[in-house]
Formats: sequence, C-alpha cells, structure tokens
Amino acid sequence: GQTLYSLSKQYGVSIEKVKALNPQLNEGLKIGQILKFPSNKPKSETTTAVKNAAVSPLKTAVIPTENITKTEATDRPIVSSTNYSGELKSEYNIAFFLPFNADVANAVDIDKIIKGDAELPNKTSVALQFYEGSLLAIDSLKKQKLNAKIFVYDIDDSDSLNIFNILKKPELASMNLMIGPLYGSNFMPVAKFAKEHSIAIVSPFTQINKILFNNPYVCKITPSSTLQIEQMAHFVADTFQTQNIILVNTTNIKDMPYYNAFKNTTNEALLKAGKPVSDSVKIAYHLPAVQSMLNATKVNVVVLPSNNQSYVSDFISNLNVLRDKYNIVLFGLQSWNNYDNLDFEYLNNLSLHIPSNNYIDYQNVVTKNFIKHYRDKYQTDPEMYSYQGFDATYYFISSLKKYGTGFLKNISENNYQGIESTFNFSQFPADSGFENKFVFILKYRDYKLVKAN
Repeated sequence: GQTLYSLSKQYGVSIEKVKALNPQLNEGLKIGQILKFPSNKPKSETTTAVKNAAVSPLKTAVIPTENITKTEATDRPIVSSTNYSGELKSEYNIAFFLPFNADVANAVDIDKIIKGDAELPNKTSVALQFYEGSLLAIDSLKKQKLNAKIFVYDIDDSDSLNIFNILKKPELASMNLMIGPLYGSNFMPVAKFAKEHSIAIVSPFTQINKILFNNPYVCKITPSSTLQIEQMAHFVADTFQTQNIILVNTTNIKDMPYYNAFKNTTNEALLKAGKPVSDSVKIAYHLPAVQSMLNATKVNVVVLPSNNQSYVSDFISNLNVLRDKYNIVLFGLQSWNNYDNLDFEYLNNLSLHIPSNNYIDYQNVVTKNFIKHYRDKYQTDPEMYSYQGFDATYYFISSLKKYGTGFLKNISENNYQGIESTFNFSQFPADSGFENKFVFILKYRDYKLVKAN
C-alpha cells in the first residue's frame, strides 16, 4: 500500500531525493525493496518504526502465520487528547449488533427456501454471513487462549424503540468492544452510548465520515468515496507522473466532489514531485476533447470520475475505438463493478483501474484455507460478507487481547493485512474517530481484476 509519494511525505524528503539515493527506483517501487532515506527524522520516530517492524505476526489456526502481517504505517499517528486508558483483563465482554430480523426470518418457510421458492430477507442474509465469518475468527482466537463472553443483539434499524430497549440492557455498559450495527441509520445511537461509556465501537460497512465526528471511540473500516478517489489520485501521480493525464469533467453536479478530489490531490502531488502546473492534469469536458488531447508517444491516463451509468457506458464504448492508435489506461470508480452493461472486452482493452475497499485473491493459500474451514463448518461457500466478518472480528478482538481495553491508543501503528481487507487506521482531527485509510487499486488484466498497488 505504500507509494513514493506517501514515503516522501512520511520521511519529509522530496521524491527526487529518494530516487537519487535509490537508483533501483527507476524500475518502480516493488515489494521487498530496502530503501535509503536521509537520517533527519527525530530519534523517537525512528525507534517507533523499528518497534513496528519487530512485532511478531499474529497466529491463527485458520490462516498461516506467515500470511498475517504487520505493515508499516504510511502516515504519522495523530496524538489524541482522549485518554484511552485501559487494562489487560482475564476475560473480555464483546457485543455484536446485527440485523438478523429474526421475527421476519423465522416466518419464512424453510422448505420453500430449500426449493428456491423463497429467500431470507436480504439484511438477514448479510447478518448471517458476517456473523459466520466472525465465529470462525473467534474459533481461531480461542485456540490462542482468548477468554471472552460474546453478546449478540438482533437490532432492527426500522424500529427506534428496539434500539432504545437494547441500550437499556444493564450488561451493555460493561462491554469492552462493540462490533456493529452494520448500517449508519442505527449506528449513531449505539456509538453515542459507546462514547459515554468509553467503549471502542466498529462500523464495518458505513462510508460516511460523519459517524467519526466528535467520537474518538469509533473505528470506521470502509474508506469514504472521497478518500478512495484521493488514494487513486496518489497512485496516478506516483505511477504516471511523466505520462499524459486527462481528467474528464462531466459537468454533472453529482460527479463534482469526485472530480475536485482527484484534480486537487493529483495537482498537489505532481507539484511536490516538481512537475509544473501548466503541464500536469489536462481537463476535458467531452470525448472529442479527450481525443484531441491524446498523445501518440505516451501512456494516456484518462480519468472519468462519474457514477452516471449510461454516460460511463457510452464513454467507454467510444474510447475503446481509439485504443488502436493510442495507449490508453482508464481510471473509474468502484461503483462501476455493479454496472451490468459494461463490456468486459472494453474494460480489459483499456486496462480499467478502480479504487476498492476490498479485494479477495482466490489463488492465495490464506483464502483457500479460509474457504475450506468455512465449508467444513457451514456446508456452503463463503460470500463477501463472511470474509468481512472474519477480518473485522479477528483484527479488533486480537487487538483487544494483545493491548487490553485501551487498544485504541495503539491502533494507528497496528496495521493488518487480512483475507479481504487491509487495515491502516488514522485519526484526524485528534478528537474524532479512526478511519481505515487503505484503498486497493484494482485493474483489469486478462479479463479479471487484480491488485495494481
């Protein structure tokens, strides 16, 4: 997840100086490289980096130890004014808030489900998959001598009285960790309760940053859409800074936040890299303008930050026609994954890149082992929410087990690479919650999405 830009920012030196000290970077930044940096950082930060690098990998019966790794933080931790006091305990209390909708689900005829004539409610299905992944994580941690009481609450986001009654339960104030609710509509009242009782609470799915404001006990796993765009912009600036970058302005008001986030972040990064403003990102307002800006001798990076499905589909179809004459790499949004009218041939031809908050490598031994354990326990294959449940549960409960109830004070240095997610939490401003800053950049290659960063 590191980039030349993030490393230069972390160590306070220019990208040019980093390249001058490390000639091997002419071939690009690669996994496993050892880089030289000027020793102008305070000794305390150097010591922290050494300690981070020396942390032993986590152990689990489901995932081989060599594949659960700590990664270096790419941003300096923010010093919070919140006192994350805590202790190591012999037993922890952990609460899950999940929308099982048991009353509705139990009314569905099981025989009809088996025959395919009926389905469980969607939120029930999501909650079950997430919880099944969580149980596998808990099984793994039990073998590491985790001692915990697990409390599970069926929370109905359409019934405020249901939430109110749950929050009145006397045992809730004694929780050491809360996972969920999954959705923002009922997360806020539970998060307020967590803050009042100094309990760390995890939001697995919500992208909106307002859940972090003025609540330093919230941990938001899913990066916001704007952060995804900003991280994609850093990737473009690092990887294609000498190439021809063209940003499309659709003039659609709904696309403007993404357009501005990409434009501002890329220009700032290119300026820091010493590239003149006049020669940085070109702006095109329609496809003919894009065509007029294409360069026959460079890689043409075309960025289309739009969620307008019909516009995106038409744009890609017409852009594909130009690829015979020009080397084109297209950048889009994660939402495009849900569009059913995009031609995979075109996406592959244009080497489409998109930001994403998750990625599963099904060829990885970690993933294969997880699938095997999941099949053994549940007689079916895991789906996306199962992987998310495992990663979230394993990371936060193992952090609780290792650091105690004050584990949030260590979270900025406690990075994690899981099956489906990578966690790199950062807190800004200091009295807000923590947001996962890691964003995958995926690209189409041989008709499938693979990691580009």
